[in-house]
Amino acid sequence: MSRRFPGWIDAAAVIVFSVLVATRQGDQLKWFWGYPPVAHATWLPLGMTTAAAFFGAFQPVSSIRDQKQKPVRYAWDRHLLYTLGELIERCQQIAEESKAQASSTKPALIFDFGDLGFHVWKVAWHRRSGWPFYGRELERVKTVRLGSLPALRQISFYKGKGVVGRCWQLNDEVIVDNNARYRHVQSEADWLALNPADRDGFSYQEFVRVRDRGAILASPVRDHRQRFIGCVSLDVKTGASFVHDNLVRGKIQQLCTGLGGSYFAGLE
Repeated sequence: MSRRFPGWIDAAAVIVFSVLVATRQGDQLKWFWGYPPVAHATWLPLGMTTAAAFFGAFQPVSSIRDQKQKPVRYAWDRHLLYTLGELIERCQQIAEESKAQASSTKPALIFDFGDLGFHVWKVAWHRRSGWPFYGRELERVKTVRLGSLPALRQISFYKGKGVVGRCWQLNDEVIVDNNARYRHVQSEADWLALNPADRDGFSYQEFVRVRDRGAILASPVRDHRQRFIGCVSLDVKTGASFVHDNLVRGKIQQLCTGLGGSYFAGLE
């Protein structure tokens, strides 16, 4: 959301104008309606009613905000797609190098360009069904992937939960090879037998929904005071070598630096 044009201004204008008109009809706020300049402005109630309808129907402040964000949004879309192209090219190079070094004990890496994707996350306040009823979570503001699968999972990520939650907790880069970590997990009993720290805050049902993300990289987005305000995560189904590669990590870190400098402007 733009700091200069917050989206609640239109709604606030509708409420204020509507309440003022209602108080006049209900003979309330006499100190306001009895003030001579206001009392003599017979056009004022009609003007307020018209203004409330105008702000409610056309939302001019939000429209100005959206128009100002369009060029930035288009620039970010191009940049994110370009970054995805660079990541795919690098991963294809890693896969080709792996084929040249493959052996019976070290199989070649398989890379599916439609599987690789990255997500932009931002810390935001959300309502919850249980206590505490309001808290900060990571909100996914953008996903960039060429393939239509895997589908996005509706899972809440808070500080310490999942790879992105650990990135938030540590305010540092986190890389995990889930295929290696959970190779022997075949049932809920196996999952519950793990150390709680290894479960990353997931229930078994949540783990099953994200298990196909075999290798994940998460890098923090920081503001000018180096405070964590979000992160960028990169995931693939198989191949931890892809997310451990220094060039891949460098591309994600460059993206995080740009997002931190703009405070996600144009992405929301």
